Amino acid sequence: MGRKRGGGGKKPPLITSDDDDNNNASSEASFGSSPPSWNDASSHEDKDLLFAITEALYEKRAATREKALETLCAFLRSSYRYEELEPVRETVPSLLLRCVQKGKAKEVELASVAIGLVVVTLGPEDGECWTEHIKALMHKAGGAGTPRSKVACVRALGVLCFVGTDDSVVLQQCIEKIQKCCSASASEVRAEAYTSLALLLSIAIPIGSKIMDHMLGYAEGFAKALGDEAVAVRTAAGSALVVLQEVFGEVLG
Repeated sequence: MGRKRGGGGKKPPLITSDDDDNNNASSEASFGSSPPSWNDASSHEDKDLLFAITEALYEKRAATREKALETLCAFLRSSYRYEELEPVRETVPSLLLRCVQKGKAKEVELASVAIGLVVVTLGPEDGECWTEHIKALMHKAGGAGTPRSKVACVRALGVLCFVGTDDSVVLQQCIEKIQKCCSASASEVRAEAYTSLALLLSIAIPIGSKIMDHMLGYAEGFAKALGDEAVAVRTAAGSALVVLQEVFGEVLG
């Protein structure tokens, strides 16, 4: 995934704010302090907006990248953006991977959300490889970081493996990593882990092997989580049990 920049011409500014740092380098895109409602950017051509977002993700200043990520997420949530995203389907994922690998907690959180939105928008494509993204997300999900960033990583892992890979080995690795997050100290991480784990187990049917052999063990783990002190965890575990029952009713008995 190489770095692709757009053609010549003046870079279009995005949402500006009087509170922006006046000492920013002139090459940085100008983003507001919070993600815009989409009407705020309606005067910009979509391709110019994506170009400005992409340019900002190259910047050294973390705040600029974070604002670019917020705007990218708003852009992808506003409508189905396949046609706009297709020309940069290599560049944007490459930049998002770098944000996950090198960014701090907030940047990791925003980049993880963006990865999930990009994968859902573009869908799987033959020969397209998300292996490095999956590795980076697994590392961040189990490492140091804020609960919010870990929740975003776990959720992105679930979406990415559900949509973007048919590799049974990678799928099993993700399932095992997310299962470990079910014992995280933060209740919001545990809740997201149960939800994402059930999602991935629901597509484990074609691969048979180890996952199927341990399906009852997963169900028992979900049932045990029904006694968790956090309501969100109990709710997620109950929903996960329903998914397993729907998909593996014959196995679970």
